Amino acid sequence: MTLYGGVKQELLMRFMANGHWSDSFELLFRWKAEVMKRSPGSVIEIDVLEVDGEIYFHRFFCALKPRIYGFLEGCRPHLSVDATHLNGRWSSHLAAAVAVDGHNWMYPVAYGFMASETTDNWTWFMEQLKKAIGDPPLLAICFDTCKGLENALKNVFPNAEQRECFYHMVKNFQKRYRGFGQIYPIARAYREEIFIENIAKMQVNHHNLCNGYKPIISYYGIGVVSIQRLSVTT
Repeated sequence: MTLYGGVKQELLMRFMANGHWSDSFELLFRWKAEVMKRSPGSVIEIDVLEVDGEIYFHRFFCALKPRIYGFLEGCRPHLSVDATHLNGRWSSHLAAAVAVDGHNWMYPVAYGFMASETTDNWTWFMEQLKKAIGDPPLLAICFDTCKGLENALKNVFPNAEQRECFYHMVKNFQKRYRGFGQIYPIARAYREEIFIENIAKMQVNHHNLCNGYKPIISYYGIGVVSIQRLSVTT
């Protein structure tokens, strides 16, 4: 059996087991109806496109009611929002909004699918998220400075504090600066004197860096650092 023949046979077996690829998208509407019946208060949106009279799947959003309630009643007002690539016949992105619960464990609040990380797609995703959780006071949203997501946050959650992902920020700085070790003690400082001490070390060791990103010498509590143009959460 050739490699091509083996792949073809595998695809045929998948088709026989799961049905045609396009059928999965059509079943989404039945799935939504069943979820809304059994978990009222959930926010599930299926957006479609009409091209030449044909209906095509466009994007998807899901936030289940228990997850919404758990976030609003039992989690800190903090969300990390990002997307990752999906591989397969429908090449797209899986987006997610994740919180942190009382045990410091990740708490998924919502997820969705979109073709690409454009301002339009992210705005649609964040609008559905706002339907689910509203506009909680003191809400902070952490992201990786994706321009499409940044624009969407400004439009949909203008009152939320925007924070840059600590991991992405450090990775970007390490491309230009070496020995950027003080940033970890700064972000994890439990006392203000430790915070100020490591800020001073960073200023001495990275004079050029601090000329571009002047630190604000103020302490915001455990695990939070505020720096001009940047905000870090661990």
